[in-house]
Amino acid sequence: MLHNLLDHYINASEEQLTHGFTWYKKANRICVKLSLKHDLPLYKVVGILSALSPRNKWERNIIDAESVIIHGMKASVCTFNPNKEKAVKILHCGDESEAFRLLNGRKVQSFYNNILKPKKVSTVTVDVHAMRSVGLDRAPNKGLYDAVEEAYTELGELLGMLPHEAQAVIWGVVRG
Repeated sequence: MLHNLLDHYINASEEQLTHGFTWYKKANRICVKLSLKHDLPLYKVVGILSALSPRNKWERNIIDAESVIIHGMKASVCTFNPNKEKAVKILHCGDESEAFRLLNGRKVQSFYNNILKPKKVSTVTVDVHAMRSVGLDRAPNKGLYDAVEEAYTELGELLGMLPHEAQAVIWGVVRG
């Protein structure tokens, strides 16, 4: 797995490297702006955004998150209704641990952590593109998720970056 990741990293363009290194930090800044604009705790904004993220394009995900913040269940979103319901529950939840629990899925919880604390966390958002980056064309189960996350952790250590930064760079390479 590490060999595949290294190959992708070596083939990354300067633009892909820059974009990947900064992706989660930029996502965090977007959430901070929404948090300030709507006087909502940052963890709620990140939780709402994360809940709405599966199968949702990033630009639309941001629009949908703000729509949920403003309209609650009446929001129009481009993702699954159960995800919108989770997002609304997060909007009204009591604390950060409840928001995290409501996300209820390792990939989405990792995405949440990566955006909320982009300079500190060591989790990796293992999605279909992360699986493809290591030569697997399937959804991750627990064992595969662990193995892929460990490969990204090793790559991050090798290259002197956080694992989710390496994942974001390679995500851009795999997605093209």
